[in-house]
Amino acid sequence: MKRNTTPTLCVSIFVDKSSIKEIDFIFKSQNLERSKELITKSFTPETMKTKNGVTPGEVIFFVDFSTDETMKLPEGTIYMDTRIVTKENKILETEIVSFDMGKTLF
Repeated sequence: MKRNTTPTLCVSIFVDKSSIKEIDFIFKSQNLERSKELITKSFTPETMKTKNGVTPGEVIFFVDFSTDETMKLPEGTIYMDTRIVTKENKILETEIVSFDMGKTLF
């Protein structure tokens, strides 16, 4: 991703979409539990944008960013964790992923 743009991050998760009560995508500049959250993108079944993936059970979530949000993310490695809360109030285990945030000249 690049700062000061309006990208869409595509996140692939194997989950039963009908079981989701809410989903949060949490972005930090350090891979540490107690580090400051830079951005949290929260969705409910009514607000999340998804499509079925190629593999059975795979759901692709589309996470849109504004220019202001990308400017809150520093250049370099960014870490994202996903918190999925089911309708039964269970929190599913997910992996922390990283991606590079590119600088901008505008």
